[in-house]
Amino acid sequence: MKKLSKEEAVSLITISEGRKLSIEVEGAKLFEAHSDPFGVVAVIGLKQTGKSTLLNQLIHKEDLFKVEANPHGCTKGIWVYSTSHAK
Repeated sequence: MKKLSKEEAVSLITISEGRKLSIEVEGAKLFEAHSDPFGVVAVIGLKQTGKSTLLNQLIHKEDLFKVEANPHGCTKGIWVYSTSHAK
C-alpha cells in the first residue's frame, strides 16, 4: 500500500456542489496506514479568504495546497498532509 510521501496533500473528504460529503478511498487508505502520532490543524472560512495560503505558510511550503483565483475554490473538504519530523 502506498504511504503518504513527505510532500503530499491528499483529499480525505470532498464536498459536492450539493453539499454532499464523500470519503475519498485513496485518502482514507493513506490516513488509516499512518501509525505515527499526529496533530490536526483546521482552517475554516469562506472561499477566497487565504486558507490554503495560511496552510502553506504554516508548513513552510509555497504550493502544497493549491492556490489560484478560482471562484469555486481549490481545496474544499478535508485534506491529509504528512511529513517526517526530526525527533
